[in-house]
Amino acid sequence: MSGNELFKQGIQAFKKADYNEALKIFSKAIKASNDGGDKTLFDSRAAVYERLGEPLKALGDSKKVIDIAPQSWQGYFPSERLQPTDTKRHAELAELESRAMESLKPPPIFNLPVELLNEICKLAYGESNPKMLTLTLVCKHWRDIILNSPEFWRHLIITKRTKKKKVKTWLERSRGVIFNLEIREDLAPDIIEALTDGLSEEFWSSLRTLKTCFSFTIENIGQVLPPDAFNRLQLENLELELTHHAPFKSEFWNPLSTLDTTRLKSLTIMTQIIKIPWSSMTTFNSLRSLKLNGIQTPNFVLNFLQRNLQIEELRLSDSHAYRGDVPDEPDLPEVLELNHLKHLELDSVELAGLLLHKLRFPNLTTLSLSRANNLDISFLATQCTHLPELIQLSIVKCTFMSQDLSVFIRSSSSLRQLTISSPRVMNGTENNILEALCGPSQELCVPKLQHLYLPRCPKLQGGTLFRFIKARLPREVAVDSEETPLPLLSLNIDDCPEIEANTITWLRAKVPSLTCRLTVTKMKRFAR
Repeated sequence: MSGNELFKQGIQAFKKADYNEALKIFSKAIKASNDGGDKTLFDSRAAVYERLGEPLKALGDSKKVIDIAPQSWQGYFPSERLQPTDTKRHAELAELESRAMESLKPPPIFNLPVELLNEICKLAYGESNPKMLTLTLVCKHWRDIILNSPEFWRHLIITKRTKKKKVKTWLERSRGVIFNLEIREDLAPDIIEALTDGLSEEFWSSLRTLKTCFSFTIENIGQVLPPDAFNRLQLENLELELTHHAPFKSEFWNPLSTLDTTRLKSLTIMTQIIKIPWSSMTTFNSLRSLKLNGIQTPNFVLNFLQRNLQIEELRLSDSHAYRGDVPDEPDLPEVLELNHLKHLELDSVELAGLLLHKLRFPNLTTLSLSRANNLDISFLATQCTHLPELIQLSIVKCTFMSQDLSVFIRSSSSLRQLTISSPRVMNGTENNILEALCGPSQELCVPKLQHLYLPRCPKLQGGTLFRFIKARLPREVAVDSEETPLPLLSLNIDDCPEIEANTITWLRAKVPSLTCRLTVTKMKRFAR
């Protein structure tokens, strides 16, 4: 009897539920086959084994079907079926199916309005373009929102490696409205073309912040932008940085004098060894923040501040000896009141002394002085109403009298952070300052001080620091003290070689954050 006839007989027996007879017939048909058995025969016998409750033998025949015809579904389908008695596997499968169905549901954040989701994304990336692009990889929904929301494309950064395609893409996604433009190199011709083609007339007037870094290869600062663009600006924040020291023409700064400054609140100029262009900034009268790094003359600074009495942040740095012309009879008041000033940084040998005597800033919260010789600090405590709002004080590389600084610090009752670094103390050492702050008879000084930074104080001794910290511990404070001091949270004593190891061990137990490192080069310098 041929294999085809045996197969038909086996099918008939299977339909009659005579599985034992069907098994015999299918096995006989497989043996009778010249090629060792057809896939249909093995698949049929696997079905018989399954009905007889022999899953292992059924899987064996299904495997043979896969070996004979790997592209056919017939071998895989029986292999995937679970036995009704395998309750454990059924439970696992049900759990997997439940997870799969749950993953298909949109997350709750997708139910938020697009406007609210936009605000969440803005908080996540801030003003960082790389972070914003990273958010597009979270999911398709976020990507669609970011790519189709112009507010995510308001900040454009152009470097020497920026391609024209990127600029055009950015302008398209922002719909032609950029708020913050940062140019880190002189613009290439193709970039200028991208910034001029197809833009609306309001593009430059809607710009809020311009940060540019350029060299003297241009004739004037107006050429950092496409033609006529500088004259249309109505900025809130302007930052200019010059990277080249070559000579330049006197009219280099002229475009500043015609700039619309009605909305300008912040100005930053970094010129290194070049004069600050005071004559071109006569229309700057409503600044809240001023940062200058370059050749400055105190009288010009005071004249400028007299027109900007509402200023809140002032950072001045002058690291070179060259000075511009000083007016013969400057029209300056004896004292200039800056009642809105909160943050003052003076990094200059010559500026600090004159400005501190001429300015009054009763609401100052942060004062930073560096590289000032013969600094007279005593008058601050007597003429500035003791600076009741002062929170941070930093004295770096300054020459001063120890008694003057002690009186000034003791009068600053709201002080929370004190930094004294690389001091040149006259008539004493840095130890005298800390001893004065301990106070006689445990008198409480600077009770709110929580951060003390004393790096590079070569004469600072461990005993003085020990007494200062101990006097501020809760159990050491006098019972009749009017105010309990706040605990010291951080202490920096880097490059202070006179502090003993046992004192450092005690400090680690009393101060949560202690930094104590010794630099070899610093140690050699102290030894000399």
